[in-house]
Amino acid sequence: MTSPTDRSPAAAGTADGASVELTIVGRDGASLSRSDLESLPTTTRDCTLVCATGTRSTATWTGARVSDLLSRVTVPPDTTHLLLTSDDGYRACVGVASALEGLVAVERDGERLASVERYGSRFVSPDVGGERWVKGVSGIETVALTPGEDPTELEALSLDDPEYD
Repeated sequence: MTSPTDRSPAAAGTADGASVELTIVGRDGASLSRSDLESLPTTTRDCTLVCATGTRSTATWTGARVSDLLSRVTVPPDTTHLLLTSDDGYRACVGVASALEGLVAVERDGERLASVERYGSRFVSPDVGGERWVKGVSGIETVALTPGEDPTELEALSLDDPEYD
């Protein structure tokens, strides 16, 4: 298994983390500022968020495809999962096939997330449960799990900032 990478501001090469919006880690790494992320080609798709409570809400999301973001790094061929990390430490481990169907969205229903939410981006995917739709995405890391390894052991799903609700 590949261990999670330190995503602290110091590790990202900034004093305060302000200049790096998203760090992508494969065999190598890449960092994108908020403006880099917003300037990438975008895809728009409808996705339904299914909360743990059973509540469903459908929205139109616009953002960079996860596959386009991963094209900026060398993805190891044995990658089985992506570890998605929020700027508040929330972390979800998603199977690579489901993650590749996703977006790092910067708009919901035509409005910039940063204008209507406390976070400026969100991972969304039609094949991923709502508890893994990471808000304020700050990192995407490739992970290779062996058969029998539990991806939930890499997660921190209880740290979501209450202000993100």
